[in-house]
Amino acid sequence: MIDLSIIVPTYNRLPLLKETLNSFVGLLDYSYEVIVVDDGSTDGTAAYLHTLHEPIRAFFQEHKGGNTARNYGLREARGRYVKFLDDDDWLIANMVDQQVQYLDQHPEIDICYSDFGTVLASGDIKITNRTLNTSLDNLIVGKGRYHIGNPIHAYALRYEVACKASWDEALSSSQDRDYFLTLALEGASFGYLPGCVAWTRHDRQRKRVTTSANRSKQAEIQRNKLVVLTKAQTTLENRGDLSAELRQLLAKRYFQLAAELYLIINDRAEFQRWLGRIRKLYPDFRPDTRMAALLSDLIGYPLSIKVLHLRKVAKAKIASLLGAITLCV
Repeated sequence: MIDLSIIVPTYNRLPLLKETLNSFVGLLDYSYEVIVVDDGSTDGTAAYLHTLHEPIRAFFQEHKGGNTARNYGLREARGRYVKFLDDDDWLIANMVDQQVQYLDQHPEIDICYSDFGTVLASGDIKITNRTLNTSLDNLIVGKGRYHIGNPIHAYALRYEVACKASWDEALSSSQDRDYFLTLALEGASFGYLPGCVAWTRHDRQRKRVTTSANRSKQAEIQRNKLVVLTKAQTTLENRGDLSAELRQLLAKRYFQLAAELYLIINDRAEFQRWLGRIRKLYPDFRPDTRMAALLSDLIGYPLSIKVLHLRKVAKAKIASLLGAITLCV
């Protein structure tokens, strides 16, 4: 049986895909397969993939998105373990081997994760050591420093565990958090293996979008975060595990996300809908700070959110100005 299935969705990024495959193909000690799912590319990716051979297996679909491609790849996987990889990342082969070895040596661990690097615009690499706090409250609302927030290539999973969840094909962002949070709520155990397993890059071929498009994208990202939180709440409710403490924490996180969304799109009606959901979930909800609570009582939540945001922006600008003055002196 194959030890590891590496699943790579791709769409119209042929040069980057070639670099990604070249970073690890032929360099792993354990047996492996690379499942590349072409999501309807029109840049010659299909023709290139038809020239490849084992351990690379190519599959093709109409353009339906990366999550659909990941689900396709998982259905075709034959490995004992699974690793998901984006088409613009580089794997570090010896660390991938170490993750496989770690899972072999630790049968009590379902998901192994490691550190990861980011290639900066300067060409330098920033290594991120992000150990997870997998307590339930932190998984749901990020109460501690880190929750399920590592990039997908940081993880290696047992195949049978990977199949306990699917990638939500309706999400355009936060899909990795949703997937691994679902597995965590299913009881998956996580184990940390130190060492950088991959480098992530930004596709410099992408064009910058307009300010309005940025705002629309930001709103979409916030709504997806709210969707993921709602799904987690539903899971806990169905299991009967939604304690009063978790209700309070969920209400707090809903409010943070809804407030950020309101600042982006200024849609009072949508904010009020989320506020209604928050009050239904936790009727005694109040903002964290005394000032926020007082302002919300005096002028209402929507206006108080804007006032506190302006105050935060002003404080940051003043601090920056004082720092510049200090440097000049």
